Amino acid sequence: MKRLCEPYGLVPEGFSVLSGGLINTNVKVETAEGPVLLRIYISERTCEQVEFEMSVLKQLHEQGLPVQRPRSTVNGALVSSDSGRHHVVLDFVPGTAMDDEDLDDRMAADIGRFVAHMHEALDGFVPRGSRPSADTAFIDTQLDSLAELEGGYRGVQNLWPAIRDYFNSRDVAQGVVHADIYPGNIIVDETNRLRAVIDFDDCYWGTQVFDLAIVTMAFSFIGACGHDWRRAGLVLGAYEAVRGPIDSQDLYLSMILNCVRFYVYTLPLTRAEGREAIENPFARRAAHLVDATTRTEFFTSREL
Repeated sequence: MKRLCEPYGLVPEGFSVLSGGLINTNVKVETAEGPVLLRIYISERTCEQVEFEMSVLKQLHEQGLPVQRPRSTVNGALVSSDSGRHHVVLDFVPGTAMDDEDLDDRMAADIGRFVAHMHEALDGFVPRGSRPSADTAFIDTQLDSLAELEGGYRGVQNLWPAIRDYFNSRDVAQGVVHADIYPGNIIVDETNRLRAVIDFDDCYWGTQVFDLAIVTMAFSFIGACGHDWRRAGLVLGAYEAVRGPIDSQDLYLSMILNCVRFYVYTLPLTRAEGREAIENPFARRAAHLVDATTRTEFFTSREL
């Protein structure tokens, strides 16, 4: 631990490994100047990918958004390496991750505004390093996973080429996409007020409306196949008050697309649990969104 902290000019006085990191290792390190978060990346994560993430966090922090500030080494670098793995040091944010039961109207609006100000702060910003895109081209490489969906889920398979072609032909805003804003990546205080949005580990350069689609689903879906379009309206209204109107068709198809993407990501976990692909919650959500009744209800809610 001492060796990992040394490049940052920090002397560890104690540490504890935090739970919840599915891929990387997060360690709370006590120092004389207060606690910091040490993140140790898996060996497959390149320096360029970590630099992309850290430069985005640095830009957002400097623009006053509630994110973790990345610490620089004594030599001014944002990323260090040791034994073939990269690591970083971030500000430690006190508080707790949101639970689904903590979702309320105030937080829905707060997160809508956060996403709007995040996109605003990143307009014209070119991150350091690079990250592979997780947009339509990525999903096209995972079509074998879609082929496992059967029965009533055929509609998701059949619709995918049209969704892909729609976004490939559209002039939609491009920029940094967080790609994983959901309650578990939102830190709140004891009064359920927003402290920070964390875990930019999946961020990449892509279609910005995807962030809004992910947040809208996170705050409006009840389980896999229920929804509260009124609360979705609070997220979208707060965002549009800052950034202007969002095309409803762009948003709706973005929700389906990101269900497909998260289905691809989580299918190995579904298999490990001994369940079929059609039992995957994101497959079920995609099928729910493809349903004509759900579509009508969504577009009706956007007109109110």
